[in-house]
Amino acid sequence: MGAQLPPRVIKAGPYRPSQPRTGDESNGSFRMDSMIVRGRGEGRMFWETYGGEGDLNEPLDLVALTGTINLTEDSTTVIGVGSLFFSECHLGQTIVGIIGSQSWLLKPRRIISDTEMVVWGAPDTTISGVKGWRMARLYAVNDQRGTSLWGNAIKLDKGSLIGVGDGIVRLDGSPFSASWSLTRRLSLNLFAPVTETYTNFPLGMDTPPPPTLAAVGGGTKGMQAGNYSIVITPARKETAGFNNPSLRADVTIATGDMIEITFGAMDTAHGQNAWNVWGTTFADTLGADLNYLNGPWHFVTQVTDDDVSPAGGTVNVEWLDAEIETNELVSFNNDPPTDAEFVAMLNNAPVIVSCQGQGASTNPTQTSPGPFICPAKPNNIEAFPLDLSFSSSPPETILGVLSSGQGRLYLLTVNHLQIVLATPDESIPMVIRPFWKSGFAGPDQLIDVDGTLYGYPVAGPTRSAGEGDETYTQRAWAAHVAEFTDRWNPGHVIVGFDPFRSLVVFIHCADHRNEAGFWTSHMLGFSTELDDWAFDRTLTSDTQDMIVSGIATVGDRLELIVGGRGSAVPLTENVTVNGVDVMVNGVVVGVAA
Repeated sequence: MGAQLPPRVIKAGPYRPSQPRTGDESNGSFRMDSMIVRGRGEGRMFWETYGGEGDLNEPLDLVALTGTINLTEDSTTVIGVGSLFFSECHLGQTIVGIIGSQSWLLKPRRIISDTEMVVWGAPDTTISGVKGWRMARLYAVNDQRGTSLWGNAIKLDKGSLIGVGDGIVRLDGSPFSASWSLTRRLSLNLFAPVTETYTNFPLGMDTPPPPTLAAVGGGTKGMQAGNYSIVITPARKETAGFNNPSLRADVTIATGDMIEITFGAMDTAHGQNAWNVWGTTFADTLGADLNYLNGPWHFVTQVTDDDVSPAGGTVNVEWLDAEIETNELVSFNNDPPTDAEFVAMLNNAPVIVSCQGQGASTNPTQTSPGPFICPAKPNNIEAFPLDLSFSSSPPETILGVLSSGQGRLYLLTVNHLQIVLATPDESIPMVIRPFWKSGFAGPDQLIDVDGTLYGYPVAGPTRSAGEGDETYTQRAWAAHVAEFTDRWNPGHVIVGFDPFRSLVVFIHCADHRNEAGFWTSHMLGFSTELDDWAFDRTLTSDTQDMIVSGIATVGDRLELIVGGRGSAVPLTENVTVNGVDVMVNGVVVGVAA
């Protein structure tokens, strides 16, 4: 009788995909689909069964692009027919081309015109009449899920929000009481606490014509006789913001008079509900000429829609020098925000990102994406003067922005990662400098985990060597998963963080088609506890594409949006291709990992 074989002991080990696929050479098991290695070091590790993604039951319909798309096998150039690529598409956006039982992930890399763009992945078929569908993007709004087709939204104090991008904004799957659709111009979603409802307007109000002034008796403050001038600025009482002043209006009064101001109509289309009144002082009238009528103008008072009709009306004002001579002076660079792709906060001031681009012949006034960021004026959310804007350095198109808990912004550009630092100088409120020498393909490819950056630039998985270290990046830590990442399309990768499991998650969207013909997405997880790879999973379904279009850490959870072509989902649109009616189906399903 032969000797009894000793039992084989298998214990948890780090994820090593380059090891044998059915075993190991160092008492650990690998290729553990849907298992997570947990613990805090060799000998203290264990396997945890991954429970799968939970459906949040917040379906988001795909939104169709105008016109159709023609694809050519192995070519990344996409041609549109009756399309509006330049207006409707964004760099790095998730677009799914669907026709019948076929679909392709089309992420824009360069938008040439309304009818031509270059995408990151070449299709495997030559076909015309493809319908393009935009999938939603996901971002955290405090502890809620925010979704829109593009861009992002930020919550301010007192419940209001600002946002820029494209598409209807939803929080936790629900739209606001008044539907809020983002555009390239920053907008405000204003919360009314009494009714708990919202109204929304583009930020920035039109420059008004000068008011009409007249001297009237009955004053009580004893304004002194002389010549005065006034300018007015459109204002919003909820934000205390205002925009550029009118031309001056002059008036001559006798001692004891008041000044009657006749206002025109408010810019209610942009939410104006107040006028700020600015005036000269009596002391200025003591000069030998009337140059003082050209200012400076001191803040006098705010006249709201409670005082005068939004359609126009008359208000009497009076002041003494002592009341206004130390007040704020009117400024002339309170420009409305320009086009942008994203918005972030730095030093408690909004910053719009990816501005002042080149435009195109079909839409020369569309100036995003671009190489600039533009902050709002301190304490004036309506004013984004271009003389405060700053270019990325070197000037490269900005694809995304990451807000860091360390009081800085990171800009993802086509060739670099750049860092934005705040300064105490209001005339130069921030500076930009290079941080990494690796370029990116989209906005969702960088995260900050306790001061360490993890990203997926075009060069592959990368992390910073330490807090604030802009000169040294690490890539060797990802060597164990290189057999996967070396074949990944960098434009199809997004990155997120699961704080519950301390996992940095890299997802290759539209990794391959499964046997049912639907796209899968491949997830790899790097454990920050173990400082090693610990998770491998494929998102797959026999009834729909599982293309991940959105990723965000919301509270203590990593949340995803997945979807694409589906076979058992609501009909979205009927289109005709070559004279044949084809049902184009699609829905995005929110899931939580």
